[in-house]
Amino acid sequence: MAQNKLLTLVLSVLLAATLTCPAGAEEIKLKITPNEAGVNVPVNTPIKLSGDLAKTDPQNIIVTLKQADGKTAPGQIVDGESGRELWWIVPSAQAGKTTSWTASLTAGKAKTEETFSFRDTPGKHFDVLLGSKPVTRYMCARDTTDDKTKHNTYKVYNHVFDENGEKFLTKGPGGQFTHHRGIFIGFSKTSANGRRYDTWHMKGVIQKHRKIAKKTAGPVLARYTALINWNEGEDKPIISEQREITVYNQGASAILLLDFRTKLTAVSSDVILDGDPEHAGCQYRPHNDVSKNKSAKYLFHKDGLNLKKDKDLPWAALTYKLNDKQYHVQHLSHPSIPIGNTYSAYRNYGRFGAYFKTPLDKGETLELRYRFYVAKGDMPDRKEMAQRYTAFTAPPKVEVVSK
Repeated sequence: MAQNKLLTLVLSVLLAATLTCPAGAEEIKLKITPNEAGVNVPVNTPIKLSGDLAKTDPQNIIVTLKQADGKTAPGQIVDGESGRELWWIVPSAQAGKTTSWTASLTAGKAKTEETFSFRDTPGKHFDVLLGSKPVTRYMCARDTTDDKTKHNTYKVYNHVFDENGEKFLTKGPGGQFTHHRGIFIGFSKTSANGRRYDTWHMKGVIQKHRKIAKKTAGPVLARYTALINWNEGEDKPIISEQREITVYNQGASAILLLDFRTKLTAVSSDVILDGDPEHAGCQYRPHNDVSKNKSAKYLFHKDGLNLKKDKDLPWAALTYKLNDKQYHVQHLSHPSIPIGNTYSAYRNYGRFGAYFKTPLDKGETLELRYRFYVAKGDMPDRKEMAQRYTAFTAPPKVEVVSK
């Protein structure tokens, strides 16, 4: 009789465990400690999954994060360069205050309207959507039909959509300075093969999209890697580029939070990347209508700067008026960028960004990291800008407590 009771008890415990932790499910305890306060801060940690989940496509794993106070947030598993990573967005962070989270992982497909996806129009452009709304468009066409189409498609860049996903906040071909296009990168004095090339105005060279090499999307982020050649003429590579774009879910607090991470490799010879602050580097150009209303104004991390002398600034911010609305953009440069990084941020039409000079040996790769924050409304104060910079360069520390 006693044995039967013991057997019944064991079976009950096993059944309860099965019901609370189904096959193919894991639970992970975590702690995070932010270095700075912030809102909707992306956080991540390396993670090792076991059992069936270790073999499951990350896009087929549902992740829910639960804070100690009961609040929940969606999570996402991403294949990173060194293995799998767990990502989520912390709604509100306080500097130095550690909070506890529990991540619950199960096999399945997340069903939520606030999930990222991609929409490819082959040979023309590649969109990132949040729900049904596009947030950014990668312009990758190369059309050699005639001189006009060649001109309009001689470089790749990213457009930014407005808060409704309908109109562009950024500029394309034409208008004042046709070579200024959305979020873009180039150097007016690019030396290679004993010659000088202009990969800013695109004289005798093109940035030619090859393919989308990798992509992943979920409720937390969308990420894709584009392979691009900086060519002399149509098909002679000078520099090969691996451009990784990551967009984070910011809810209603922002239009776009975009990481621009690129790896430039000298292909045909040693290379020197050079130019000047107005004609080189990674830049943002708002819609051409801003050149007509001349509404662009700027903010830096402190007053009294001389942009011709003060270098290696952490960030610069722009506010401008478009379609009877006010917008602001923060351009953040990672401290790993070569020293001498110089901001150009004073033109009343709104083109702004940062430039540096550096050599590359043949076969050498240079990695560059920038972040762009785009939101509707007036420019926030410096404190909020500084918080975003810390979240970019020194993100919250994540500790896996137990599995």
